[in-house]
Amino acid sequence: MVAAAPAMLGTAALASLSTHLGTDTYTHRVTIGVAVGSAALSTAAVVGAVSEMGTVVGLSGAGISSGLAAAGGGSIAAGGGGMAAGLMVCAAVPVAVVLGVGAVAWSICQSIVFDKYLKRMRQWESEGAAMPDAWHKDALKKETEVCPGV
Repeated sequence: MVAAAPAMLGTAALASLSTHLGTDTYTHRVTIGVAVGSAALSTAAVVGAVSEMGTVVGLSGAGISSGLAAAGGGSIAAGGGGMAAGLMVCAAVPVAVVLGVGAVAWSICQSIVFDKYLKRMRQWESEGAAMPDAWHKDALKKETEVCPGV
């Protein structure tokens, strides 16, 4: 439970950012789903790595202490960062994975949604629908920003 807290906080931050950016529900749901999945997988990977990393293998107290010290670059006496540095590394890895994978998922979904919007707008225009100038100019501006040369 404690190992998953940083990843879940990263997921909550990504959800808040997605809501704040005013994304559509499709993009928001896919982004959060991908973030939760990557949080679970990255947390499991970190727990597995810590349990196998140290001189004492396993999820016992000695195994976790040894694994955290190894993740932190070795014991403080040997010139490493010790368990505290190992804990920071083990907390940072899932958060970085969640934010990175979530940002990529958000970006891909936004481009898909925007592409569908442009196709629909062009279809309406070809059928003779009069689009408000503000929508048209804004969409074309975004299109050239996202896809230069279009």
